Amino acid sequence: MSPEEKLQAISSFLCPESFRIVADFVKNMPRTSETRTICLMHKYIELLAPPIKKNDNSELTKTLVQIRSHLCQAYSFTSARSRLSILRSLISQLVDEKIITDDIILPALPISETEYEAYKTQRLPAKKLSKIQAVENLHA
Repeated sequence: MSPEEKLQAISSFLCPESFRIVADFVKNMPRTSETRTICLMHKYIELLAPPIKKNDNSELTKTLVQIRSHLCQAYSFTSARSRLSILRSLISQLVDEKIITDDIILPALPISETEYEAYKTQRLPAKKLSKIQAVENLHA
Protein backbone atom coordinates (compact mmCIF):
# COMPACT_ATOMS: atom_id res chain seq x y z
CA MET A 1 0.00 0.00 0.00
CA SER A 2 1.47 3.35 -1.02
CA PRO A 3 1.76 6.27 1.41
CA GLU A 4 -1.02 8.02 -0.52
CA GLU A 5 -3.29 4.99 -0.14
CA LYS A 6 -2.47 4.81 3.57
CA LEU A 7 -3.28 8.50 3.97
CA GLN A 8 -6.60 7.91 2.21
CA ALA A 9 -7.32 5.01 4.58
CA ILE A 10 -6.52 7.26 7.58
CA SER A 11 -9.06 9.79 6.30
CA SER A 12 -11.87 7.25 6.65
CA PHE A 13 -11.31 7.08 10.42
CA LEU A 14 -11.26 10.81 11.20
CA CYS A 15 -13.65 13.70 10.79
CA PRO A 16 -12.68 16.01 7.90
CA GLU A 17 -11.21 18.70 10.19
CA SER A 18 -9.05 16.23 12.12
CA PHE A 19 -7.87 14.65 8.89
CA ARG A 20 -6.99 18.06 7.40
CA ILE A 21 -4.78 18.77 10.42
CA VAL A 22 -3.12 15.34 10.14
CA ALA A 23 -2.56 15.78 6.38
CA ASP A 24 -1.12 19.29 6.87
CA PHE A 25 1.12 18.02 9.67
CA VAL A 26 2.45 15.28 7.38
CA LYS A 27 2.94 17.61 4.40
CA ASN A 28 5.08 19.96 6.48
CA MET A 29 7.63 17.23 7.24
CA PRO A 30 10.71 16.21 5.28
CA ARG A 31 9.89 13.45 2.76
CA THR A 32 11.44 10.62 4.82
CA SER A 33 9.60 11.72 7.95
CA GLU A 34 6.42 12.16 5.95
CA THR A 35 6.41 8.49 4.91
CA ARG A 36 7.29 7.32 8.43
CA THR A 37 4.49 9.44 9.93
CA ILE A 38 1.91 8.15 7.46
CA CYS A 39 2.94 4.55 8.21
CA LEU A 40 2.83 5.24 11.93
CA MET A 41 -0.62 6.81 11.79
CA HIS A 42 -1.90 4.07 9.52
CA LYS A 43 -0.68 1.40 11.93
CA TYR A 44 -2.37 2.96 14.98
CA ILE A 45 -5.34 4.89 13.55
CA GLU A 46 -7.92 2.29 14.62
CA LEU A 47 -6.76 2.78 18.21
CA LEU A 48 -6.39 6.56 18.07
CA ALA A 49 -9.50 7.56 16.14
CA PRO A 50 -12.23 6.64 18.68
CA PRO A 51 -10.87 8.73 21.57
CA ILE A 52 -9.98 11.59 19.19
CA LYS A 53 -13.52 11.60 17.75
CA LYS A 54 -15.08 11.50 21.23
CA ASN A 55 -12.57 13.99 22.66
CA ASP A 56 -11.95 11.42 25.40
CA ASN A 57 -8.55 12.50 26.70
CA SER A 58 -8.45 9.86 29.39
CA GLU A 59 -8.88 7.08 26.82
CA LEU A 60 -6.51 8.82 24.39
CA THR A 61 -3.81 8.99 27.07
CA LYS A 62 -4.32 5.32 27.87
CA THR A 63 -4.11 4.46 24.17
CA LEU A 64 -0.93 6.48 23.73
CA VAL A 65 0.64 4.69 26.71
CA GLN A 66 -0.24 1.37 25.09
CA ILE A 67 1.17 2.53 21.75
CA ARG A 68 4.36 3.59 23.54
CA SER A 69 4.69 0.06 24.90
CA HIS A 70 4.10 -1.45 21.48
CA LEU A 71 6.66 0.89 19.89
CA CYS A 72 9.22 -0.12 22.52
CA GLN A 73 8.50 -3.78 21.83
CA ALA A 74 8.75 -3.36 18.06
CA TYR A 75 11.67 -0.95 17.67
CA SER A 76 15.03 -0.02 19.12
CA PHE A 77 15.26 2.62 21.84
CA THR A 78 16.08 5.39 19.35
CA SER A 79 13.45 4.39 16.80
CA ALA A 80 10.71 3.93 19.38
CA ARG A 81 11.53 7.30 20.91
CA SER A 82 11.49 8.98 17.49
CA ARG A 83 8.14 7.48 16.53
CA LEU A 84 6.56 8.36 19.86
CA SER A 85 7.89 11.89 19.50
CA ILE A 86 6.14 12.17 16.13
CA LEU A 87 2.84 11.00 17.66
CA ARG A 88 3.22 13.43 20.55
CA SER A 89 3.85 16.30 18.10
CA LEU A 90 0.79 15.36 16.07
CA ILE A 91 -1.41 15.16 19.17
CA SER A 92 -0.03 18.55 20.26
CA GLN A 93 -1.03 19.95 16.86
CA LEU A 94 -4.54 18.59 17.34
CA VAL A 95 -4.61 20.33 20.74
CA ASP A 96 -3.38 23.60 19.18
CA GLU A 97 -6.17 23.35 16.60
CA LYS A 98 -8.76 22.70 19.35
CA ILE A 99 -9.65 19.21 18.09
CA ILE A 100 -8.47 17.80 21.42
CA THR A 101 -8.79 19.73 24.66
CA ASP A 102 -5.58 20.89 26.30
CA ASP A 103 -6.03 18.82 29.45
CA ILE A 104 -4.57 15.71 27.80
CA ILE A 105 -1.61 14.06 29.51
CA LEU A 106 0.89 12.89 26.91
CA PRO A 107 2.93 9.86 27.94
CA ALA A 108 6.61 10.50 28.54
CA LEU A 109 9.24 9.58 26.02
CA PRO A 110 11.64 6.94 27.29
CA ILE A 111 14.69 8.90 28.43
CA SER A 112 16.90 5.94 29.27
CA GLU A 113 17.40 2.34 28.26
CA THR A 114 16.03 1.36 31.68
CA GLU A 115 12.73 3.18 31.04
CA TYR A 116 12.61 1.79 27.51
CA GLU A 117 13.02 -1.76 28.85
CA ALA A 118 10.30 -1.12 31.44
CA TYR A 119 7.89 0.13 28.77
CA LYS A 120 8.64 -2.97 26.68
CA THR A 121 7.29 -5.20 29.45
CA GLN A 122 3.88 -3.51 29.52
CA ARG A 123 1.32 -5.52 27.60
CA LEU A 124 -1.46 -4.32 25.33
CA PRO A 125 -4.99 -5.65 25.66
CA ALA A 126 -5.47 -8.52 23.19
CA LYS A 127 -8.17 -6.66 21.26
CA LYS A 128 -5.92 -3.67 20.62
CA LEU A 129 -2.94 -5.84 19.77
CA SER A 130 -5.01 -7.76 17.23
CA LYS A 131 -5.97 -4.49 15.49
CA ILE A 132 -2.30 -3.53 15.17
CA GLN A 133 -1.34 -6.99 13.97
CA ALA A 134 -4.11 -6.96 11.36
CA VAL A 135 -2.59 -3.80 9.84
CA GLU A 136 0.93 -5.26 10.07
CA ASN A 137 -0.23 -8.46 8.36
CA LEU A 138 -1.59 -6.45 5.43
CA HIS A 139 1.97 -5.44 4.65
CA ALA A 140 3.80 -8.67 5.44
